[in-house]
Amino acid sequence: MIILVAVVGTYAQTIKAYETLKTGEKVVAKGVFVYSKPLHMYFEDKSPKKHKIVMAAKFFIKKTPKGYEGYMIRGLYDIEQKKLLRYYLNKRMIMHPPENTAIDLQDIAFKNKTVTFTLPPFGYVLTDGGEGFINDEAVVSFAKKTKTLELYGGDIEIIGDASAAR
Repeated sequence: MIILVAVVGTYAQTIKAYETLKTGEKVVAKGVFVYSKPLHMYFEDKSPKKHKIVMAAKFFIKKTPKGYEGYMIRGLYDIEQKKLLRYYLNKRMIMHPPENTAIDLQDIAFKNKTVTFTLPPFGYVLTDGGEGFINDEAVVSFAKKTKTLELYGGDIEIIGDASAAR
């Protein structure tokens, strides 16, 4: 399984803080989805070896007494070294080191095995199609455009909607 790790700045909690459950909290959705074929390419770490890189995202959502909280990190991931190389922060998909980013999800809502949320300026609809990624679906919206991503790995897991988290 792919594990993306990042440290966040003052605009958001850390990943560890999001994933640490307090009394009355429950994980309601989590997962990783890979949305590119592996590419062999040199990367700016000055290594003479090509990396095997994919574009991937990790997300985590919990139900708290105050509502839903969650994060998502999108970026380039080395699948052989199991290492996040760069993450995407904004709509231009400009790459940054995996630190100091706001990763808060907004407008989180559930319906059956589907979760919707925004990570401005993008809107996401993630559907759990069962174990693995074959029947999962990730749809991304930006402005007036919507695209269903072709998935190459990971697993979107919708554990429960609002009623299951009570």
